Amino acid sequence: MEEVLVVKREYIEEALLKFKKKIVLDDIEKGHFMEIVCRDYSFMNRDLAENDVCFKQIIPYAFLTYKENVFVLRRLRMQNETRLHNKISIGVGGHINPKEYGNGNIIENGLFRELNEEINIKSTQIITTNFYGVINDDSNEVGKVHLGFVYQIELANMNIDILEKDKMDGEWIPKKEILDYYKDMETWSQIIMDTLI
Repeated sequence: MEEVLVVKREYIEEALLKFKKKIVLDDIEKGHFMEIVCRDYSFMNRDLAENDVCFKQIIPYAFLTYKENVFVLRRLRMQNETRLHNKISIGVGGHINPKEYGNGNIIENGLFRELNEEINIKSTQIITTNFYGVINDDSNEVGKVHLGFVYQIELANMNIDILEKDKMDGEWIPKKEILDYYKDMETWSQIIMDTLI
């Protein structure tokens, strides 16, 4: 039985209403969300969390770039989240589990654990990791129970490989061509495209 990191919606509702943005870019706002999550999180059975809008599951979600290219993934039918099958994604991420305890930021620990499970990236390839802000999208069933923490990871080269080939495939796409994939993207990827790319 998987446990995932959640925050009660009531703890972040005021912040979400105040900012009225889908991605928060201001340093003070980013710090505020990070503080709330790191202070008030708990763990909950994933099956319960997926159907309880009183909680938001915190999902670190990173898009990978190399110069003017973005890594694009297609989620295959073997992936657990059936609501995202065959969707295009520019983000890699997932739930945070209790094993993310330890030194450092629990959200970023979860991000890099998930990244290392899905994609083969050497730490020496990472030039920068930037936390851009928060995606909140209550317009669909997936978004109602998730809150995305958006990161950009800039790489030194394109030498990466999908590890979970049964769950996804991927390729590098020049930013100028990425709009061709927009209509098939999952909602969070569309929000990143609209706001950051």
